[in-house]
Amino acid sequence: MTILGEYLKELRGSLSFGDVQKDTGISSSLLHRYENGSVVPSPEKLEILASFYEKPYKELRLKYYQDIFSDPREREVAREYFNLTP
Repeated sequence: MTILGEYLKELRGSLSFGDVQKDTGISSSLLHRYENGSVVPSPEKLEILASFYEKPYKELRLKYYQDIFSDPREREVAREYFNLTP
């Protein structure tokens, strides 16, 4: 599971995937894949979820970045791309 996936699961709490689907229009199967980390939500879907859970979009996006940059290979790619020093 990913940091973002765990957080989405925590936000969902006792709601069912069907409850979230009904109000967001995001399918239950896709919501499940977001939570287990097999699929990353697009920025548009993440914005819908942030609104639904009444959380700032940036807060959810930060969880996504924490997932990416916890991998040393991804940090190195970002350093090279943005010309950052380690």
